[in-house]
Amino acid sequence: EEAWKNEFWFALMRQEDTRELWHPELEMIFILKGTGQVYSADRKMTYTVRERDIFVINSFEMLNVELENDAVALSFYATYRFIASVTPELLKYKIDCRSFLHAEEKQAPFDVLRRDLAIAFQNQYKSEGNGSNYLKSKAAGILEDLCQLFLNSSQTVESKGSSEQMRVMVE
Repeated sequence: EEAWKNEFWFALMRQEDTRELWHPELEMIFILKGTGQVYSADRKMTYTVRERDIFVINSFEMLNVELENDAVALSFYATYRFIASVTPELLKYKIDCRSFLHAEEKQAPFDVLRRDLAIAFQNQYKSEGNGSNYLKSKAAGILEDLCQLFLNSSQTVESKGSSEQMRVMVE
């Protein structure tokens, strides 16, 4: 088994699939087809997501995603270890990436993510067992896009002590 599969991976999600409410990995979700709902655990915040929407769920952030009918979404997961090796800045601050909150004319940064995510996902299936360095570089590019385009340096993730405890738990 490829070593990168322990650092980052992709998953297709449909209505019938269950998704953990929270997890230690950073998760990016791209709605490929259909619609769904994204909501906080207490349901105080609810959004409708549609085809082409892309958004990030930060590590340990409690958000639920429910897809409707024949909707399909692509999820990209990155572990703490992979993020630390590529873009450690992502571990300090929250990623504020939610395309559904922005008008069509403000979608350019999200288009960069859509393109890079699609390229990485396609490469995973074209080169099963081959080209893992290329795939790893594409996954690193996704994280670099997040860091450059969506890092919210006004929102730190945790205090240093809590962050250190979380790192120990997930490694």
